[in-house]
Amino acid sequence: MKRCLVSLCLLGMILGVSRGYVAIWKEEDPQPWLVTKMPVNLLPEQDQIALKKGIPLPDDEALTRALEDYCS
Repeated sequence: MKRCLVSLCLLGMILGVSRGYVAIWKEEDPQPWLVTKMPVNLLPEQDQIALKKGIPLPDDEALTRALEDYCS
């Protein structure tokens, strides 16, 4: 399995989809801050829907947990 763990202390992040991959945006930035190597189409349908809507990540712990959940 692929792992994409990131240890960050950033606030105001959004988890979503960019070009078919799980990606992270800093709020207010139109370009992804990080695009992972995890194809969204390999995830369960509910996860795909949530990612397409955007999942707010209020702190670094939420970001790390989300990356572990979606990318491992």
